[in-house]
Amino acid sequence: MTYIGGSRGPPPPSGRGEPPRLVLFDVDDTLYDHTHATRHAITALRQRFPALRSFEPDPLVDAYQRELAAVHPRVVRGELTPEAARAERFRRFLTSHGLPARPADVAAASEVARAGYRQAERAVPGTEALLRALRGRVRLGILSNNVRSTQVAKLETLGIRDFFDPLVTSEDLPWGKPDPRAFRRAVRLGHATPATTVMVGDSWSDDVEGAIRAGVTAVWLDRSGERRTLPAGVRRLGSWRPTDRAAAAILRPRGAARPNRS
Repeated sequence: MTYIGGSRGPPPPSGRGEPPRLVLFDVDDTLYDHTHATRHAITALRQRFPALRSFEPDPLVDAYQRELAAVHPRVVRGELTPEAARAERFRRFLTSHGLPARPADVAAASEVARAGYRQAERAVPGTEALLRALRGRVRLGILSNNVRSTQVAKLETLGIRDFFDPLVTSEDLPWGKPDPRAFRRAVRLGHATPATTVMVGDSWSDDVEGAIRAGVTAVWLDRSGERRTLPAGVRRLGSWRPTDRAAAAILRPRGAARPNRS
């Protein structure tokens, strides 16, 4: 889908005034701070491979994220195992920076980066407080484009697995986000309707556009401050803090006016 906002595109979802009953969360860079962990992984790689020190860290992070974005859809489609995908993206990463990509080099890069990543695991700041503020007021679920075991392990590491039911990953479905069928399946499993469901995520294409296509309200976590025109009904948050403001934005009934800020 190429709709990004403006005068053309699908109308906002129907169901004005209905409070949400189900809030679906993405995992990576929504609950689990993937970007933070990736920066630590790149730091570990620069220590292991001196040739990478001629590149600044931020461009290396961006390059790795591009390789991840290029290869990961093949995991979602079932074409690659997570292990094969990891080897492929490190092969591409090393090659694109002029380093040898022999099997031993790829294996070493994968292990070094994985260790650095795991050592830096953390939640997106404010996550647990937000979940505690929402729990009991609305049902919480997960809709993630990844392997179930990987995402469950991340949630367990953060100590937040028990907040979520249903937990739906692309491994469980014939399709992943932004296919509206993925959203509709998660909505059914959460015993809700599209009109009473909110999707919260950081990905514009997967979480926001996918939610719009499924008739689900979208809340976009935009920690980078990206400039983008929001379609009607889409809510933007730059952080989970302060907790009360983030929770209010997520729980606001569909079609309700945005409260004034003092």
